[in-house]
Amino acid sequence: MAKKKTVRPKGKKVAGMVLGGLVLLLVAGFVYGKTTGKDLAVRIGETGYGVSFDDETGEADLQTGRFGCCSPQCENMFEIECSAEHGYGGRFYGGSCGEVEECREVCCLPDCKDVPKVWCEGDYGMSGHNWVSSPCSQQDECEMGCCWIGGKAIREQKAPCIATGGQWKKGKCKKGFSVHMEAETSGTSKDVYSMFAGGEGAAMIDAIAGAFGATATVDMKMWIDAYTCKETPYTPWTGSLVSETTVCSERTGCETETDKSPVGLPFDEDGKASITGYAGLAKMSFGGEVNLEQMTYTVDYGIMEPMIFKGKIQKGAPECEEK
Repeated sequence: MAKKKTVRPKGKKVAGMVLGGLVLLLVAGFVYGKTTGKDLAVRIGETGYGVSFDDETGEADLQTGRFGCCSPQCENMFEIECSAEHGYGGRFYGGSCGEVEECREVCCLPDCKDVPKVWCEGDYGMSGHNWVSSPCSQQDECEMGCCWIGGKAIREQKAPCIATGGQWKKGKCKKGFSVHMEAETSGTSKDVYSMFAGGEGAAMIDAIAGAFGATATVDMKMWIDAYTCKETPYTPWTGSLVSETTVCSERTGCETETDKSPVGLPFDEDGKASITGYAGLAKMSFGGEVNLEQMTYTVDYGIMEPMIFKGKIQKGAPECEEK
């Protein structure tokens, strides 16, 4: 008579395999922990098993419990690790942290960091508590651009720049600073003559020119173009003093002559500049002030009325761009 096959119930077989595997795991964990001082943990389904070792005695402690999400850490761990008695003292949720609303990743503003929602809404090291959808790299508030703050231009995202009082613009930061300063004393013929000879001298020049039929009008413009390649305007600048003189008469028409001479603007870290000296008996002085918005510079040759130049500071200088 043929023997009947004995068939084990599948559930018992699986349970036996799990139990056997767990015993093997715990034994291996004990040896591994005893030799290296490391704890061992494993997740089987929604249940966690672990062996931890006392730092002083080396005694093993078997722990079992649910495996899930601990908030506000928003890390997957054993329930006992999350508890106030034995762990972080957090809130435990069954399942993965990706399924827990307060652990959902958001873009926290103005930091522009992708963090769990609970971190942004609570006091967990973020600068603010507003958030938009993650990832930050796809949000306009976190676009990278040029931030001008504290007299320096740096690459920064929009929200952090504005939050710290900076001025933000799209695109890369242009290197250096530049300024175009017009002279307030530029003017027409008598004004120009008066700078050299005074009112009576100008009238005399006009009378002589008229007697020879050479009456002319003279227009003079002066300006300073300067730049610095430093990251701050509070530093010496390099530039040119430019004068453009246009003489017009009925006989010869108009002729324009331009003269350019190098000039240094020795501003210091306080935004001040001052130079004095003598040319013969004439005392000369040059100086001014600069800030993040504008520059003012006075040129006094000692033989004419001082010329005052003013202009707005611009970010970027062509002379500073890499060729």
